[in-house]
Amino acid sequence: MQMSYNRRRLTRSLVAVCAVAFVVAVLLISSSPFQIRYHEWQMQRAWDAMWAQPDVQHRNLVGKVLGDDYERYAYHRQQLVRLGAVRELHYKFDHVLIPSDEGRHFHKRLVARDCPPCIDFEADWRGIPQPMTLTVWCYANDAETWDRFVAKHDVPDYSARFVGPD
Repeated sequence: MQMSYNRRRLTRSLVAVCAVAFVVAVLLISSSPFQIRYHEWQMQRAWDAMWAQPDVQHRNLVGKVLGDDYERYAYHRQQLVRLGAVRELHYKFDHVLIPSDEGRHFHKRLVARDCPPCIDFEADWRGIPQPMTLTVWCYANDAETWDRFVAKHDVPDYSARFVGPD
């Protein structure tokens, strides 16, 4: 009789400990820092997979087919935006047009990462002259730096200030 009572008491204690452990695990997994680390990790994995794809060559052009890896990358990047760890910034330039020499120069600066830190960016390029638009994904603490960088470069005398003589 005493043995079955102790066994029931031990079983109840074990169930209670498992229930508490489950609740703590759910709370930990649903916490923002855990989710941020998870999405950063998955975003980096998708980025690596995307650029590990073999080159596609046609005549003298070389390119990449981004496919599903890009979709996974963009999904995790947007989850980081949703969690507030990453900011998605949109800029429309008043003075830098595309296509133009200034637009090409600014694009080269972005590609060379001669700009504030960012996760990624998209800058349009069309055949009809129009103001350049730029979307930047950066960590939240770099957003103000990007605002200042764009304001510094969206000037009427861009060529004179930044391009210089050839």
